[in-house]
Amino acid sequence: ERTYEVSSYGDYNNNGRAGINTNFPERQPYLYQTICEYGDLEIERAGLAKIGFVAEQKEAAIDGLNKFQNLTYFRGVAGLQNYGALNDPSLYPAISPVPKANGGVAWLNGTTINATANEIYEDIQALVIQLINQSSGRINTKSKFILGMSPRSEGAMTATNSFNVNVAALLKNNFPGLEVKSAVQYGALTAQNPQGSVIGEVVQLWAPDAGGQDSGYCSFNMKLRAGPVVRELSAYKQKLSQGSSGFIMRQPFAMATLVGV
Repeated sequence: ERTYEVSSYGDYNNNGRAGINTNFPERQPYLYQTICEYGDLEIERAGLAKIGFVAEQKEAAIDGLNKFQNLTYFRGVAGLQNYGALNDPSLYPAISPVPKANGGVAWLNGTTINATANEIYEDIQALVIQLINQSSGRINTKSKFILGMSPRSEGAMTATNSFNVNVAALLKNNFPGLEVKSAVQYGALTAQNPQGSVIGEVVQLWAPDAGGQDSGYCSFNMKLRAGPVVRELSAYKQKLSQGSSGFIMRQPFAMATLVGV
């Protein structure tokens, strides 16, 4: 955090001071791994079908490691001081959606949009105002925003009002620096979405450069270490590993959360 004090100028005045406040919260990195295994006969059999068995298996390993790493940036790692953007202990309390004319607070009812375009816009508008209040005005309507939600909730952004204007257009006109991103981790926990949230659909608004400095970032301590290929009697093994320190929240006031849409 930047600090400063200004004073009246004088040739011999020594008043005023600029500095910074620093804090070093502890984070515990988590290392994780997977192993590729392939046999001589497996490689030959897959080769007859024009399948690059070894290359495909390594791509699967890398994909799995990266998807787990992405999950830690949302939820951290249980049992460690390793947090994500959705469960960092420094986050401000979440706000709730306004009641909808059709009943409840949700944007969608199954595959049907339950809220009007104006009601959805008002929920997002409340998130922006929440950030402005949390930041004591350092964030404003012209700030850069990242609006995160589930792909399902993003579908509700197509709701159109009586003037044939949808939610996306309303946001673009009123918050020119806002960009919408979707991720399944913002969705409700279901059999089809095992990485979803137990508290239901979540929408999160983040100002990435609040106060002129990064308000948070994804952190890793190791990115794809490939171990040696170990030859066995008629097979091979290779360990691939990575490490994550979760999402580092530098400015908690720059994140606002809406739960229950």
